[in-house]
Amino acid sequence: MDEHPGRGRPRSVRRAHLAAPARRRSPLPGRVLLFILITGLVFHLVLANPSSPFNVVADLDRLTGARAVANQLLHTVTPAGALLDFLLLTTPRTLRPRHAALWLAYPLAYVTFALLRGALLAPAPRAGTRTPSSTQPGTATPTWP
Repeated sequence: MDEHPGRGRPRSVRRAHLAAPARRRSPLPGRVLLFILITGLVFHLVLANPSSPFNVVADLDRLTGARAVANQLLHTVTPAGALLDFLLLTTPRTLRPRHAALWLAYPLAYVTFALLRGALLAPAPRAGTRTPSSTQPGTATPTWP
């Protein structure tokens, strides 16, 4: 047995902790988990939900091959993997409520920006819709091209 003189334990046991994955102490995994879970939840509850007014189910059904695989990896597998990583590899009791407040600052700032921008800017015409090109002289009725 490979023993270090005077220690009484095999050298391989003393070095086993070096090969094991390090436990995380940073609040970064919680932030990453929050962001990727938001992505997965919005996708599954809003975009891929047929009863949602914002669904894109018809577009998703047209995906084939590598695009369909990438879509599933991005919106389903990655959030599940991030959750498992967080639950299995993050040291318990190292995260504080103040960390959650910091994590939520970015999504809240983004939502605020998007809502303000949408309220201040005129909506752009959607693809495939017709817009009036001019009005007839003497009337306010638009003519269509």
